[in-house]
Amino acid sequence: MPSEIEKDRVGRLWAERSSGKCLFLMAFDRDEQGRNARGQLDAITGK
Repeated sequence: MPSEIEKDRVGRLWAERSSGKCLFLMAFDRDEQGRNARGQLDAITGK
């Protein structure tokens, strides 16, 4: 959906421009690697 694509772009830009102070995650029930929301959060935080 176009609105989700735009939200993802804005979120990624926001995180990029935060100089490492913020993270962005658009979580799904399962991502392409089969991770649930907790797994996706762990992946983005490096845990």
